[in-house]
Amino acid sequence: MKVETVSIDKIKPYENNPRNNDDAVDAVANSIKEFGWQQPIVVDNGGVIIAGHTRYKAAKKLGYKEVPIVVADNLTKEQVNAYRLADNKVGELADWDEDLLDQELDDILDIDMSEFGFDLNEEIEKEERTPDALTNDFMVPPFSVLDTRQGNWQDRKREWLDLGIKSELGRKGDLTFAKSINIEGSSGTSVFDPVLTEIIYKWFIPYANANIYDPFAGGSVRGIVAATLGHHYTGIDLRKEQIDANYQNAKEIGTNIDLINWYVDDSQNADKYVKDNTQDLIIACPPYLDLEVYSDDPKDLSTMSDDEFDNIYQKILQNAVKNLK
Repeated sequence: MKVETVSIDKIKPYENNPRNNDDAVDAVANSIKEFGWQQPIVVDNGGVIIAGHTRYKAAKKLGYKEVPIVVADNLTKEQVNAYRLADNKVGELADWDEDLLDQELDDILDIDMSEFGFDLNEEIEKEERTPDALTNDFMVPPFSVLDTRQGNWQDRKREWLDLGIKSELGRKGDLTFAKSINIEGSSGTSVFDPVLTEIIYKWFIPYANANIYDPFAGGSVRGIVAATLGHHYTGIDLRKEQIDANYQNAKEIGTNIDLINWYVDDSQNADKYVKDNTQDLIIACPPYLDLEVYSDDPKDLSTMSDDEFDNIYQKILQNAVKNLK
């Protein structure tokens, strides 16, 4: 590739250039002033610009009389037209790793990167985020009033259920209001909403490979959603039939079982499975006294008296908090 320096008057823009680049001229001009010409303008045999219209305008703005060029004399007319479009389009396909970008910007102390189009005001960036961007990241912008009747919620729930989640497996069909409340027509088994699970994960751990601990695992939904989102999930439940059903459901769906650990045990023994300062999130749908009675096991919270329930429940949650990073 031969780079030549020529009078700026010897080259000219392509008259049908479809790229609107006026908003970028100032930033490119600042870049040329700071770093010099590191990328020549590409022209055809007639001096018509193929790639570098913004650099050309920036040079004009700076009052430069000469510019570096490369003549692409090895391209056919069709290739010239195609390259002119491709050179602009391919840059749109990349995006930023925001964490790495922040690190790089933090290391640049003596150069004002805002002159090149970077917005260094984090608060302004947050204010300029659109509802669509928040929805893409979090499903529902934090922290909103959640309306499960909305169409998008119901659509997402159908997607999870169509995947094959059956969180009711492993439990009898008549647990709700089992003892202390007797309301006609109140029978049934509660199932944790997979959409709510997904929202909780996206709100509180908006990154991959998080560790999630669930001291009252119950059905399969919280483990399957966690693994589907790329997180590591540990859940404990007293009932072997529940854990067996969870693993069966996860395998039927094709969930990455390596990301899930369900254990049959009392959550008071959680230190055998979960270490202190290792978890990113604690999630649970614990028993509420005897609102749902899951078994006749005396270690089951739903079989205990009020005082026993309060005492054991508090211990389990206190230990769970110690597991958080």
